[in-house]
Amino acid sequence: MQMDSNLPGGARVLVVGSDPELRETVAGILEDCGCRVAREGEGKAALDKFGGADFDLVIVELGMSGMPGLEVCRRMKQLPGAERVPIICVTEPDDDATLRAVFAAGARDFLFRPIRPAELEARARVALQKGRETGETDESDRSGTILAEAGAVCHELNQPLQFILGMVQLALMDVAEDQPLYGQLKTIQEKIEKMGSITGRLIEVIKSGIASGSRGKTMPGTGNEKAPGSR
Repeated sequence: MQMDSNLPGGARVLVVGSDPELRETVAGILEDCGCRVAREGEGKAALDKFGGADFDLVIVELGMSGMPGLEVCRRMKQLPGAERVPIICVTEPDDDATLRAVFAAGARDFLFRPIRPAELEARARVALQKGRETGETDESDRSGTILAEAGAVCHELNQPLQFILGMVQLALMDVAEDQPLYGQLKTIQEKIEKMGSITGRLIEVIKSGIASGSRGKTMPGTGNEKAPGSR
């Protein structure tokens, strides 16, 4: 029978612990909440499993045999993508030094044994929400960086276009309109102005994307510049 839970549906959770009773208790509670749970009883295997899958939350027994739970946390946090995945440590009631070590190892929260289902659900729900917010922020930052780089490329493209357009305009001043070269130069001018118009529109789209997705961060080279041929 499933619990009445507010946990995100289908959240992927890795439960790590050498105590099989604890491991199954935690996994069973989370599965009743609708989570997809993977189990691992040894630290090295847990690190391998974490690195080869996409988890939303990790719960680690602190007093594991073999590789200690704190070491599992520290090594896990060094793996690619781990910065967005929250870790909850399960430990016996202890002194403040133990809890400080838990947070120093990269864990976001802790649980005392014996496990109480309502507390586990509540702490998992908060951790999953924070992890999701961190992932959304990271994605927004990456998108903003890509947009800024695209804007810089448009700016760099505009510079040679403006130079070529200026040279064509100078050449037109020295060529009579009835000469074939004049028509050819006018065609070149029109093509350059069209390219400038395209880059100008791209810059406006990029600036709009940065303003909406990155809270108006400044983009290099997209201040008050004009596209080639603009008035």
